[in-house]
Amino acid sequence: MAIAFVQAAQPTGTGSGATTLAKAFTSNNTAGNFLFVTANIHITAGTGTLTVSDSLGNTYTQAPNSPVTQSPEQSYVWYVPSCLSGANTVTVTATGTVAGYIQLGILEYSGVATSNPVDTYGSNSAGAGATITASTIGSTTNANDLVLLMMTSTNGGIGLPTGYTNRCGNDSYFKVDELITTSTGVQSISTSQNSSVWTAQIIAFLPPSSGRSRTSSRSLTSIRTLTTTRSLTSLRSLT
Repeated sequence: MAIAFVQAAQPTGTGSGATTLAKAFTSNNTAGNFLFVTANIHITAGTGTLTVSDSLGNTYTQAPNSPVTQSPEQSYVWYVPSCLSGANTVTVTATGTVAGYIQLGILEYSGVATSNPVDTYGSNSAGAGATITASTIGSTTNANDLVLLMMTSTNGGIGLPTGYTNRCGNDSYFKVDELITTSTGVQSISTSQNSSVWTAQIIAFLPPSSGRSRTSSRSLTSIRTLTTTRSLTSLRSLT
């Protein structure tokens, strides 16, 4: 099964000082699909952390390169490899002191590996500059990975990297872009923004394993061997 985009709920934000934010998927989630949730805290005068939950009771895994902090921005990524089905509202909750706003975006995909889906990842941030850059720490191992790129900017104006499709957000302050790879290698991006504080997280997710076919081949070999052995034993008994 090829990886395919299903739906996204566009980012929303809170007012200054809010400690929770909820966002609902437009359509019901499909059982076994992949969920990608990303959020950002603006912590101009405090410290805080975010946790995530949803109305279906899915278990979320925080991405290995998350969170990324570049004061006053702190961005998070979580995922669910195989979600439950039904109407779903995702909620992020801040703990500690959060003086700024919270932003939240949610996406659903089909065809992503349901076990150990992360292939490689990377992150970057800076306190100033007109260019956002990020690269994975290693090469992708599958030619058809789903690469998701989450970027934030305090002044907005985030551009679209070459080859990517915007799936959540826009060129403002918070967005998620997607790339389906066609070859293996290190995934790198460079794009413009209005010179300001920025963060970026890039994560490559694997399609389902093709190991099933190899297992089937081994099983057929075992069956043929067993059948041959039994046939020879039967012949010897008759003799």
